[in-house]
Amino acid sequence: MPNIRGHWLNELREDVVNATLVAILRNKGDLDARTAAAGQRGWASIQAASKAVAALHS
Repeated sequence: MPNIRGHWLNELREDVVNATLVAILRNKGDLDARTAAAGQRGWASIQAASKAVAALHS
């Protein structure tokens, strides 16, 4: 298991919470196009980080 320092872990948690909230608002249709695009970029970043961590475990 990789050592994730507190600062990075807090940042990761914040990213996941933000992505979840954006997804909820997007599903309700309550987001403007710029915010939705920012949410998509954030989600892509989370997925890239997930793949990088998975590669460490294989």
